[in-house]
Amino acid sequence: MSDATAPEVAKHTLKDLFRAEALQEARNPAGTPVTPLGVSGWILTAFLVVLLAAALVFLFTARYARKETVFGQITPIEGSFRITPQYTGLAEKVLVHEGQHVKAGDELLVVSSDPLLQNGASLAAGLKLIQATQRRTQSQQESTRVEQVQRQIEELRTRQSGIKSDLQRLRDARVLLEKREALQEKNLKAHRALAEQGMVSEAYIRQQEDTLLGIQQQVQQSQREYESQSSRLAEIAPQIGRLIADAALARLNSTSSQADMQEKELNSEAQLGRHLQAPIDGVITALQARPGAPVTANQTLAVIVPETAIVGDNAQLEVELWAPSRAVGFVRPGARVRIMYDAFPYQTFGVGEGRVRDVSGTPVLPTDLPIPLDTREQLFRIRVVLNSTSLMAYGKAWPVFPGMRLSADLILEEESLIDWLLEPLRAARKRAI
Repeated sequence: MSDATAPEVAKHTLKDLFRAEALQEARNPAGTPVTPLGVSGWILTAFLVVLLAAALVFLFTARYARKETVFGQITPIEGSFRITPQYTGLAEKVLVHEGQHVKAGDELLVVSSDPLLQNGASLAAGLKLIQATQRRTQSQQESTRVEQVQRQIEELRTRQSGIKSDLQRLRDARVLLEKREALQEKNLKAHRALAEQGMVSEAYIRQQEDTLLGIQQQVQQSQREYESQSSRLAEIAPQIGRLIADAALARLNSTSSQADMQEKELNSEAQLGRHLQAPIDGVITALQARPGAPVTANQTLAVIVPETAIVGDNAQLEVELWAPSRAVGFVRPGARVRIMYDAFPYQTFGVGEGRVRDVSGTPVLPTDLPIPLDTREQLFRIRVVLNSTSLMAYGKAWPVFPGMRLSADLILEEESLIDWLLEPLRAARKRAI
């Protein structure tokens, strides 16, 4: 094939490979108009209108809650009692265990501050021995005194009984003498009548008169003896009364002395080995004391919670929150509270719910708070009623316990989003006015 025929062959080849319309389009450098593809304008406008309406509805209906996060703990509604010693020493005995039920007055702990003497003996043991010896000696002395008084009383009562017998004998003898006197007077009268008739001599009359005088002397002697014995009897009664009073006083002194000695023993025991008792019926929790462990004054060794606060569906528990002054202004009884327990992460267990029971009207210093909080301002106590004393997770209920630490969101107020957005403008307007 020659060079002249080559272009012709190429031209025919291109015509065979491409359509005529494609070749024509390739010769036009400006191209042809293209019809745009996409959403029509009215559809886009409708979408924007609906979106704006939804945004307005959301702004006017959605609620914004202003909240304040505070901290606190779970407490029994009836309160709890901390067992704290007023002195420093050693926990000599721990008589209870965690979770034990106790009654008011039960002994819980024995805290000893008993020093040792140079010979290694216990000061408390030595004091107890001395006090026991003193009490025994004093008791013996008082008993001896009471016995002596009792013997004297018995002797006087024996004498009193003898004198009463003598008085009865004297009364009987006097009755007989008075009868003899009356009889002798009758005889003397009869003999005087006979003497007047000359039937009885004057000597016999004088003899009868002498007999009457003798009888009268015996009556007088009996009367004097009766009066003397009566005087002795009258003197014995007051003596017996005084001795009875002395015996009663001796017993009273003995009782008082025993009480004084017992008080000294109790004071010694209180100073050297003191017994801590349960103030109420309840359950032992947070037991920190261990036998032989040192304790300090005002250290919390255990906590007693009322039996009504025992874990369960009916546990009488509440939340005690401590809020700053900026948070309590809008808090009212009945306000909602969201509770996040430290022991139960809210991401897994969710949050608890409650309602404000009351708000204290007096702030509390940070040093007087029952729980340590990193703050320097005074805080107000807020008591919250729990909707439930347990949380649901993993298909089971997880109860809360007294003493659990927590944080809570106080719902101070709720408003719509539009009000929240416009609030800065309103505040600026009020400041301007």
